Amino acid sequence: MKDFFNPNIFIFTYILFVFTGLIFKTRYLDYSLNPLIFFYVFCGLFCFYIGTKINLKIKKEYILFIILVLLFYYSFILYSYYAFLIVAPVFFILKLDFKKHSKLFYFLGVALLIINFIYIRDIPLFNPDLRRKALTIIFVCGYSLLYIGFNFQTLKKFSPKLFILAFFILFLYGYRTYILILILSTAIILYYKKEIKSNLWLFVLALIFFIVLNIAFLSFTSQKWKLDFLNLIFYRISYTVYVLNLIVEKSGYFGYYHGLWLHPITGGIVGKIVLGYEHNTTSTILGPLILDFGIIEVPIMIFFGSVLATIRKKMKNLKRAVPYYSILLSITLLCVEISPIPLIIFPYLIALYKIS
Repeated sequence: MKDFFNPNIFIFTYILFVFTGLIFKTRYLDYSLNPLIFFYVFCGLFCFYIGTKINLKIKKEYILFIILVLLFYYSFILYSYYAFLIVAPVFFILKLDFKKHSKLFYFLGVALLIINFIYIRDIPLFNPDLRRKALTIIFVCGYSLLYIGFNFQTLKKFSPKLFILAFFILFLYGYRTYILILILSTAIILYYKKEIKSNLWLFVLALIFFIVLNIAFLSFTSQKWKLDFLNLIFYRISYTVYVLNLIVEKSGYFGYYHGLWLHPITGGIVGKIVLGYEHNTTSTILGPLILDFGIIEVPIMIFFGSVLATIRKKMKNLKRAVPYYSILLSITLLCVEISPIPLIIFPYLIALYKIS
């Protein structure tokens, strides 16, 4: 049977996304297209494809060292001296057997997400202005543990109840990206377990609720959109391609910023440079790479492709590699719109470490 969820699905999805954005550009955002954008898309996707042909073999100790150094650096920038309190628990968790402790991780993640509601004293779904405030270290640890716990629990036995509980909590946060990661990663695991058909009803239900979430977001947000739900989807795609085009114009062949990876969160920086004001904007996974060092940095896509291919190859003989692959591929597919540079490096490195 042909493997539908092989890493090259990212290439197909990215091309479809950009093509759709260009089709609707005159309808929503009329601008001059820089031909260099096609060069960058080709180079980025070609590098990713080259990466899928590479099987990485790196010593676990080296990977762990890189993870801890980067974790401390980014934590220190975000939380100052609290970084010393973050690294040790993460080191301990990385040493644990995720499959063995899957339920513990899941319910600990749920508990942290609930505690975060208490900490911010509101529900972001009903008050979208709080969405940035809700992005605390408690939330980051909560959803990370939830994903790890749920995916490894699904590897053993899929529980619709646990899926619905996770979906409902993320639904209340109003973050659509995190819900999509949950849906996609679960579908990928069940696909490889050959159980997706028997649970199709749940994904239809999840999709309905996801649409409700978007409609609810349009109703409660302080931004008064004149577009309906369907048109807003095509507008967002067109807008993301528009931002990517602005980045290409600003960057030329050798980039513009030259130091983007020194910052833990770069969406606002990208927005400020290309739009003229600080705005957390999407520009696909290629956007920040192009803005930083242009064609010199785009080859980082080889790393993303090679990690996915390495883990997928491990899945043939190592069942516990499936949850890592499902989470990584889900994040990568969403990167056809979002641009989580540099934080995306952590799930890639952690997955590579755990299967090495």
